[in-house]
Amino acid sequence: MNDTKSSYETITVARKPGCDKARLHIRCEEAWRLHAVPASKDTEEHVSRSNTKPILSGTNGGEFTVDVPRDRRTYFKFTAPSCRVITAERRLPVEGSYNMRDLGGYPTSDGRLLKWGMLIRSDDLYALQPQGAQYLASVPIDTVVDFRAAEETAEAPDRNLPAYIQRIHLPITPGRLNDTASYMNATESEADAMMHAMYGELVTSGEAVSCFRRFFEILHDPTSKGVLFHCSAGKDRTGMAAALLLSALGVPEHIITEDYMVSNSMLEGKYDWYTDQYPQLKPMFIVRREFLHTAFDTITARYGSVHDFLTGTIGVRPETLREKYLYDPTADNH
Repeated sequence: MNDTKSSYETITVARKPGCDKARLHIRCEEAWRLHAVPASKDTEEHVSRSNTKPILSGTNGGEFTVDVPRDRRTYFKFTAPSCRVITAERRLPVEGSYNMRDLGGYPTSDGRLLKWGMLIRSDDLYALQPQGAQYLASVPIDTVVDFRAAEETAEAPDRNLPAYIQRIHLPITPGRLNDTASYMNATESEADAMMHAMYGELVTSGEAVSCFRRFFEILHDPTSKGVLFHCSAGKDRTGMAAALLLSALGVPEHIITEDYMVSNSMLEGKYDWYTDQYPQLKPMFIVRREFLHTAFDTITARYGSVHDFLTGTIGVRPETLREKYLYDPTADNH
């Protein structure tokens, strides 16, 4: 159970919005224990060293249900003879958000895992309720990066964020796709082509490259703890930022794509009012593997490789990021 795949898949936690109970899917063929630990500012060390009594134990896997508070973040420490894994709900149960999720728990090619509670991707925070802000404060998040254009932030500003959170605006406006009125007469194939073009611009335009460079400067900052980054839907600009970040951390490509594609299920219902009226514009409100592939193909053609783009053009220091955001599930202190 020491390999990357097994550590990643040992335990998953999920629950329906508004529900106090979470469902755990455990895959294990040896004795194990599960501890629930409230979040703290030093989540990884705090959880790994916690001595709380187990809330569950067993000798094999299965489906289990546990109570989870809705007003604060809870992490779980799963311990077995061959590994110790920290996990949590990937989808944050924050009222007013459709596409807010934690990048924690994803495996890297060298067997490490992403720490939970440090990297959160999201859609806009305009409908964030006070209870949701309280939950974010417990994650804990101390920086919010907003990739939306000035017009978007003026129309739907982030709301109810705790006063101590640092807000950083890095506007990316590729293809002017936020100006949906100009695409009313587009066919579905034309809308699809626009999305492909936009993903090319996300990795070539001076504006986007500059914003991603600044984004990674923030991530490198040792004083920054939890960073939430978002745009309007949390699927394109945020999706590209997440893909570049996961690449820099050494996450395998197929998992990067899986994370990217989750937006389709998360955003169900958010844009029905628009796609019902303009069904031909559906490509603008979903994600497709081909969109992300266009971005990475463009990177390879323009810069040589994703690694060269990250380290040369964006200024990423992969080992610095990995030291900050990864942990070894087989290490003694976990």
